[in-house]
Amino acid sequence: MKTYRLTRSPLPQKALGSVVAIGNFDGIHLGHQHLISQAAKIAHETNKPLGILTFKPHPRAFFRKTDAPFRLTPFPTKAKKLESLGVDYLFLQRFNAELASKTAAQFAKEILVDQLNISHAITGQDFCFGKGREGNIETLTSLGKEHGFKVSPATLLKHEEDTLSSSRIRDYIREGCIDKANMLLGTPWQISGHVVHAEKRGRLLGFPTANIRLTNFLRPKFGVYVIYAEIAGKKVFGVANIGLRPTIGDNHEYLEAHFFDFDGDLYAQRLYISLLDFIRPEKKFEDFDALKAQISKDIEVAKLKIQNL
Repeated sequence: MKTYRLTRSPLPQKALGSVVAIGNFDGIHLGHQHLISQAAKIAHETNKPLGILTFKPHPRAFFRKTDAPFRLTPFPTKAKKLESLGVDYLFLQRFNAELASKTAAQFAKEILVDQLNISHAITGQDFCFGKGREGNIETLTSLGKEHGFKVSPATLLKHEEDTLSSSRIRDYIREGCIDKANMLLGTPWQISGHVVHAEKRGRLLGFPTANIRLTNFLRPKFGVYVIYAEIAGKKVFGVANIGLRPTIGDNHEYLEAHFFDFDGDLYAQRLYISLLDFIRPEKKFEDFDALKAQISKDIEVAKLKIQNL
């Protein structure tokens, strides 16, 4: 998959004329995957490349700058998932004041036609675009007829009786219902980051940890989780505390992962930590002996859960 940031410079000829799925695709959940599969089918039938047009930053981050972090997928994770779905080209459009001021007609002409020269656009049925969200799927269809590209609204996908949306998944993650979130995502939700040095208290307690500082993405319910990560090509299970480490008295938010059956130096490596199940909320213990005893219990619970996966 090739990634292109849209600027006024022309794109390579081979990237033009793509069948393009348009959206934010935060989480790449089952509904997003369903939409992209429909775009892939059209691309295959018309012998065109498959493209994704998405926005960076997320429009919500532009319009609501004081909101707490809400992204489900940092860009590296999003790109990795899109590539696994067979996307040929990822087109990144910067969302700024200039873009926000464009009318729906200007967006279609200047971006979809002049820059991308798309052959076909696929969007969700609730897709809105243009200044003040003036444009919708009907608007896009009309503009497509004017400029010579086709438009298809994606058919809806339902997961049993649950709402398939990024907002619903965010709610589940904030509530600690990571199992429900994972069902809608289709894969376990991940936290990624580089392993950093901390106080090494985990090693002193007998449970060495890989520590990742939480950055600009959604905060799950703070507590202890069953996890795994791919390390040196092997799936390694473990347990992680996510939060403020109140017993230590730290104001920084960390993911502290203790891996089972692993002994190695992970410092400075980027890890993708998959959350599988919630064990308990984060709490402050009277002393480190009480914390150590609870960690041992958490590990027992985690190992039992892993056996039943």
